[in-house]
Amino acid sequence: MNTYLQRLAHTRLKDGFTMLDVGAGTGMVLEDWMHAVQIRPSRYVGIEPIEVHAVALAEAIDRLKITGEVDQNAYSLDHPVQGPFDLALFSHSAYWLTDAAGCIGKAVDQLSEDGVALAFLQSPIGIYNLFRLFDPLFARDDPSGPNQGFSSHELINSLRKSGYELEYEYIPSGFDLTLPFQAKHMESLNEILSFALQVEFSELTDAVQKDVIEYLRAVCTHEEGRIFWNEPTAAVQVRGLRSGQAGNA
Repeated sequence: MNTYLQRLAHTRLKDGFTMLDVGAGTGMVLEDWMHAVQIRPSRYVGIEPIEVHAVALAEAIDRLKITGEVDQNAYSLDHPVQGPFDLALFSHSAYWLTDAAGCIGKAVDQLSEDGVALAFLQSPIGIYNLFRLFDPLFARDDPSGPNQGFSSHELINSLRKSGYELEYEYIPSGFDLTLPFQAKHMESLNEILSFALQVEFSELTDAVQKDVIEYLRAVCTHEEGRIFWNEPTAAVQVRGLRSGQAGNA
């Protein structure tokens, strides 16, 4: 993602740009990016509802010495934040939004004339397929976690239906499962699969655990003794409505 953001900085942004960062987390993405480029935002608004993350984000803003604010209200269609923004970034936050396409559409409506909304999220490859295959087996008492069954495929289709102009690409990424697949590192594999399925993997029945692991072995690539689970990240850029279109967001 950092390489993609660096390219964006060189091609679309200028020093003093304004930025909305939805789901900014601890500020790690922002800091890594800012350390790699020469430009800085003149106004930064970071949306981060989780308190411990919001505190870390405020500290990151101070370290970077940029003019910024942290908003702990969850981003929604009714969020009061005001633009214009040259960049609206949604870095793996779409899974937490009730209406991801609508929220991104709201951000697009607040862009400057040459502004862009950028969403990083999972592609319809990897975790997405595993989750959608096994999710019907689980009864979920707490649906408050990220929606692993939502990918760039659903987002792009929703945005297109609403009339937005967009472009996207897949950024190569994934998990090296060579060690986790070894018996002595099973705890690591449990953590990865618990995240992917949004359940405690070790508490599933032996039969379901075996099914998941056998599926995972089959979809991984095996090269030169390494086992790799392909999990591309989608980068979706949205600039505005197509001519003559009215958005639904």
